[in-house]
Amino acid sequence: MLFFSFIKNEFSVKWQDGNFYYFNVSALAGAEQMLADGILTQEENKLELGVCRKFLNYQLPITTTEVSDTEIEDIFIRINSTGRKLSAQDLRQAGAVGLFSDLVRKTACYIRGDITEKDVVSLSKMPSLSLSHRKLNYAINLYDTFWMKNRILTEKNLRLSRDEEIIARLYSYMILGNKVSPSSNSLNKMYDSDSRQNTELNTYIENYGLLEMMDNFSKVYSDFNKIFRSVDSNFSAWLFRGEDAKGRAKVFQALFLALYNLRKSQFDISDFRKIANAIKYIGDKEFKEITNDEEWNIEVRNTAIRRITSIIQPLMTKNIKLAENNEWGLKLETLLSAASGVESQMFDFKLGLTTLQTGQRNRECVSKIVKTLTAMANTKPNEEATVLIGIANDLEHARQFRNYYGANWVQVAECYVTGIDEEIRTYWKSKEEYCNFIKRAIENEPVLSEVSSQILRNFQVITYEDKTLIILTLKSTGKPLAYAEEFYERHGSHNSKVGIGTPEFYGLFQRCSTVNLDSCNLF
Repeated sequence: MLFFSFIKNEFSVKWQDGNFYYFNVSALAGAEQMLADGILTQEENKLELGVCRKFLNYQLPITTTEVSDTEIEDIFIRINSTGRKLSAQDLRQAGAVGLFSDLVRKTACYIRGDITEKDVVSLSKMPSLSLSHRKLNYAINLYDTFWMKNRILTEKNLRLSRDEEIIARLYSYMILGNKVSPSSNSLNKMYDSDSRQNTELNTYIENYGLLEMMDNFSKVYSDFNKIFRSVDSNFSAWLFRGEDAKGRAKVFQALFLALYNLRKSQFDISDFRKIANAIKYIGDKEFKEITNDEEWNIEVRNTAIRRITSIIQPLMTKNIKLAENNEWGLKLETLLSAASGVESQMFDFKLGLTTLQTGQRNRECVSKIVKTLTAMANTKPNEEATVLIGIANDLEHARQFRNYYGANWVQVAECYVTGIDEEIRTYWKSKEEYCNFIKRAIENEPVLSEVSSQILRNFQVITYEDKTLIILTLKSTGKPLAYAEEFYERHGSHNSKVGIGTPEFYGLFQRCSTVNLDSCNLF
């Protein structure tokens, strides 16, 4: 990663004369075009061209071996056990293959903000998914992460993957129950493919579903955040008087698991501020044995959970109706986190269907949505194209929404969920009328009936953080999709027209088609 960051002029190096220099991109083949296209930039104080060419021609030593996966894991662990060592959790994750390790890793990414829809992303996009560093200005500011804002973990501990250790302990309790130990030795067994704990964890996740487990986790995580947001504070500032109080990560686990147990028992929070006020300075008043850094064992953890439960349960409401499992809640957060400059080609956002300046219903907006969906499907036919109505494209549009309707948004990563509720209350008779307007417009769009039918069939109305959104999706039908007898591709966040008979069109057809060109009714 540092190798490529240096080539991209993201940092300089101290040379023999004591001065700092940047890589001279002229040493790269095609540098002139890449500079013109904005792929590369060139800073001043360039290293000599000859030095940079030697840098590029340096042969990296590579050893190949034909061994089993287990032997590869052993080699990796041995290599990373000397020199600059990886953390214990890094080694656990690196040597683990299974649903439990995937669940912990994906959840950690979800909370840090570096989650993607796919596990594999191009190297060029890695800076937008990486934690900031003193020398490298990556997209995710370390101090803006959940763990640092709440002062649950220090910078050092976060870089040592202690967040994954906490998440692993939380999931082990959620799956195996209150008899599972929170010790490091127990954690090692969870990642050991030969252990009983690992088998039980993976079997449970396979039967219950990885996405469903993450959904359960995310709901408790959302409740946790709402509690401290209701008093405009954070976990550590609200629960501890001292800046350097110990045991904060342990108290966090106890509070999280108390909330989990109560939610599982169908208790809902109707007033988050009441919960917040009930637990103010609880770290000092109730958990001195934890904050004094006593051993974190089964008995101490379970006692802490019971104490918190006894305080907050009387302030919650028993819900006899089972809550619906809204899988789109987690999926939406994943998608919006990915939207922060990484994978914008396959989804788009619309604030709503009403023009704020005039209050008029914007029929053209629906046309743009359908055209965009066909362009996305033409660009990546194996993936699902998605447009979400009820999300501002940027902060400026979010502020316009607030100024006009007097309602705020919910921020997820760098996206602003406004919902369509205020728009409907102001200009429409009901949500049903709003949805029917969209559906009738889609039926009259100049696309194949199989395209409009698929969009209507997958039409979804969801609720996220009490805000209503509409989700429209489309997948390729096995041939290029025309809109008004013209073809479009998606380049970044823009639709580009593709002329029939051009090299781009034949590339589009080859990419999208599963049928013979002569027999294909494109229109």
